[in-house]
Amino acid sequence: MKCKKCGKNLQKDWKYCPYCGTQIKKLQIPRLFGKRNNIEEQMEEMFEMFGFPNVKVKFQTNVIPPQDIPTPKQQVAVKHRPINIHRVVKKIIEPEAKIKRIGNETHITIILPDVKSIKDISLRRLEESLEIRAYANKTMYFKVIPINKNVNNISETFSKNVLRIILNE
Repeated sequence: MKCKKCGKNLQKDWKYCPYCGTQIKKLQIPRLFGKRNNIEEQMEEMFEMFGFPNVKVKFQTNVIPPQDIPTPKQQVAVKHRPINIHRVVKKIIEPEAKIKRIGNETHITIILPDVKSIKDISLRRLEESLEIRAYANKTMYFKVIPINKNVNNISETFSKNVLRIILNE
């Protein structure tokens, strides 16, 4: 058997030409509720079609009992975790940031007008930057500040519309 595209010799059981990548045989994917009603069997059949005949699929379901799911009052807020509340934002503003270096510390001061609480502020540590999002009514303040990879500790305080962040290296 020869490839239609590159003309190289092929084995009959090959589905693709290893030289040029051309599909030799059309793959037939089983219908979800075709011959087999069990999804595990369907997946095993699909693995077999892709050249893995001895794969066995077994699903295990772990159901959390309702009494073990924490209520909103039991859930604890994690520091530097993004705010997961969907908010309507009409305007995005990049606030001005003042950055000072004092010894091994970097002090960042950001003015966030109309932001009411630290709960309205999200700090997210990225690989080489710190992402700050703050929400006030329908305005979001968004700032990305480059930081050193060696920053060990990030502490923040918020009072009177001023966010103060201290980075320790």
